[in-house]
Amino acid sequence: MQSPKKYTRQEILKKNIKFKSGFLKLTYSKHAEKRFNERIFGSLIVKPTIINVSEKNIFSGISYNDTELTDVVVRIEYKKSDWCFLAITKSGFVKTVYFQKKSECYLNKK
Repeated sequence: MQSPKKYTRQEILKKNIKFKSGFLKLTYSKHAEKRFNERIFGSLIVKPTIINVSEKNIFSGISYNDTELTDVVVRIEYKKSDWCFLAITKSGFVKTVYFQKKSECYLNKK
């Protein structure tokens, strides 16, 4: 087995590397739960339980064979001013969650 290689969104699209697209039921690691709870404390915003993974929201990914992604980072809008990034496996397991202000993101478009 090859060692894992990280790919950017542009590389994934250019090389046509596949990931299980469609709706995934999400389960969260303790770490991801903690990160979400820190962020949503005192607000009505809840963490997603299902996500539609597509080439439009995949931000980056990891592949062992250059043809299929095993893990992806999906970018979704958290608030009008923030992005939420979810590191997800093919089975829908969320390893970690992180947030970024849209104004600070180098990929403000798309």
